[in-house]
Amino acid sequence: NNRVGIGTNSPTTSLDIVRAGVQPLRIESSNGTEVAINMVNTGGNVQLEAHNGNFNIDADNVGIGTSSPPEQLSVVNSSGRASIYLASGGTNQGYISYFNSTQTLSLGNASPTGTGVNGGQQLNILSSGNVGIGTSSPSSKFVIYDSSNPYIYLQNSTTGTGVNDGFSMVEYGTDIYINNRESGNMLFYNSNTERFRVHSGGNFSIASTSTGGGSILTLSTGSFTHGIKQFCNDGQKSLLVEVGGSEVGSISHSSSSTAYNTSSDHRLKE
Repeated sequence: NNRVGIGTNSPTTSLDIVRAGVQPLRIESSNGTEVAINMVNTGGNVQLEAHNGNFNIDADNVGIGTSSPPEQLSVVNSSGRASIYLASGGTNQGYISYFNSTQTLSLGNASPTGTGVNGGQQLNILSSGNVGIGTSSPSSKFVIYDSSNPYIYLQNSTTGTGVNDGFSMVEYGTDIYINNRESGNMLFYNSNTERFRVHSGGNFSIASTSTGGGSILTLSTGSFTHGIKQFCNDGQKSLLVEVGGSEVGSISHSSSSTAYNTSSDHRLKE
């Protein structure tokens, strides 16, 4: 019947090899490099092993779960998720999964049981293009979710990479914290022009890059630079207004009174 049996007297295919245990078929070259096809009886699993060399598949496209792979590597599971498992050392593992039911592409570092974070998937890309980190249902193009305090960090080789380095934003309850953790300035632009600056010392400037000689607030209008300084000693000027570096007015106070002073002829009247 044009059938050959090895280990069996009733072959069912052209070449039928039957052996209890593993490695029913071994192909080995004279230099000791072998390719073994192992059949494991438990669970009906098939293992393809290349000893002392690489295992290469010479084909245009390779399909797992499909007989008509459309791409170089196609993994198909028609009844659930399709996943690729990556591991190092047996304990560190990662997954790339596609969930057909929700049309979601997910990446995670734990075994995927669903499209949520509790299902092992920390990053999800929806068919709409929305991306979620820490959430499986991002409502806009990019959403970061954490049940306590979601952080965003920007760091480089100058700032360092510690928890107290770089720039960070965090939502703490209903409050938002914007933090330059370095001793640098914070610049705010629109129309590609700087409009507002928070200096490293805590001073502010609007439409100006100058600290205004120690002014807590510096404003620039045309050729004039206006500054406001604050002092806290009793009996001293508590607020000083300058134009072009010259004092034009102030507010001073003592423990019992407040005085309004100006260099012009106009005086504050009740």
